[in-house]
Amino acid sequence: MTSYRTLNLLATILISSLTIGCGGLDTSVKTDCSGPGDCIDGYECINSICVSNHSPVDGSKDIQDLSADEVQQFCEWAFDVQGGNSGPVDCGQGVTRVPGTVEKCTSELQSPYSCQITVGQMEKCAWAMGDDLCSHQDTYEAHADCAPLRQCFSTVKGTVRIADAVACGATPADDCKGTLMVAILNGPQQSSEVIKRDIIQKVDMSTKTSLPFEFSQVPIPSQKLYLVAALLETYTYSDDFVFPAVGDIGGVLEELTLKPEDTTTVDVTLDERLE
Repeated sequence: MTSYRTLNLLATILISSLTIGCGGLDTSVKTDCSGPGDCIDGYECINSICVSNHSPVDGSKDIQDLSADEVQQFCEWAFDVQGGNSGPVDCGQGVTRVPGTVEKCTSELQSPYSCQITVGQMEKCAWAMGDDLCSHQDTYEAHADCAPLRQCFSTVKGTVRIADAVACGATPADDCKGTLMVAILNGPQQSSEVIKRDIIQKVDMSTKTSLPFEFSQVPIPSQKLYLVAALLETYTYSDDFVFPAVGDIGGVLEELTLKPEDTTTVDVTLDERLE
């Protein structure tokens, strides 16, 4: 077993942070509106607020070259473009879209990524997606104005299973139930940042059945990414990655090689109960 020392830029931002946005135009006072004719040239009426066609940030700037203030300004503008703090939206068929947060937008835009994209390209995709949360994903995946952003992301999917050699149920200590955690980290160390994470609670893997996972809009970074998984006996939510402890069932640490708009498949086998 590999040692268990132990992981969103633009689409994640536009799917989550733009989905929520932040508040603020390039002026300190917002103008109310009830329709297109209520806003001056260069502004659109969105969710009863006149929103500028462009963010306050220079559109020619590379997103990686923005200052903290410029990142904040862009996220606030993006928030308004996509409807402001409209709250969860029922999209039918049991699907609810929840807007993102300004904090998540600014955090992700300030992370180091290898993809180069300008503020202007981000703006075009934001306008293409609009303020309909239910159509954001479809628009992002198909609209030409979002093509530059799609080049910055990949998809990671696969399965997690418990190895046949791991005892399940012979004694209470051999329980193969708990919380399944799959995560993508930006490094192999315990201090590595969580890029994506999926938590599935109350899992029973005693039948050795494989459980699927999928992460979309995984940013292609300048550094390597790693996928890890574990079945935890007990779990308390934390923003940090929770490393397996005694009694947990750990798995391999997989180095990922991501390609733009491609899918990487990783099948993980949890093969050791930690002692």
